[in-house]
Amino acid sequence: LQCLVQLNCVAACDRARSCRTLLQKRLPEQCTFTDIFDAAPGMEATSVWSWTGLSAVELRAKLDGSPVEALQRCSRCSRDGTARCKLSRGIGAIIGSPCQPWSLCGKHHGEKDARVLVLVAWARWVRHVKPLWLLHENVHGFDESLLERLLGDKYAMRTWESWPSDAGFNVIRRPRLYTALWVCRALCQSLGC
Repeated sequence: LQCLVQLNCVAACDRARSCRTLLQKRLPEQCTFTDIFDAAPGMEATSVWSWTGLSAVELRAKLDGSPVEALQRCSRCSRDGTARCKLSRGIGAIIGSPCQPWSLCGKHHGEKDARVLVLVAWARWVRHVKPLWLLHENVHGFDESLLERLLGDKYAMRTWESWPSDAGFNVIRRPRLYTALWVCRALCQSLGC
């Protein structure tokens, strides 16, 4: 049994100008944004202390009760004269969140590191957009229970570690942690999928 899956990238987000430029050259039809926080107003880096002690139920209620804005115009939509990007709900999403909070270089600050808010802002967006599947990548040492706290009521998940050499990469040597998430049956029924 063979199966062919084609993934089309409709949007990307990267703060580094060089990365955005490369993405725009390779995928000129996609929307490329500068900052995930454009979709999650009010989530400044200083608010990291306002959620770290919350239980999973409290955290999910806070994320569900916060508005998610349409992303500001990307460079492609700006050229087309569109006021805001009107992205349709994709069937999936792939993210690599900042690794410094979990790495030796980042001194293992974990959830107390303000860069974790990038993942929290993404989870807030996911809870509102409700893609059918997600793939999250980070370094060995990432606390996967954070994904459970953020999205465990909506998504089932499975985490595994992979070495770059398993895929033939010899330049990158550190193992990566991947978590696949897929919608729970109740959410799928409410979406009509």
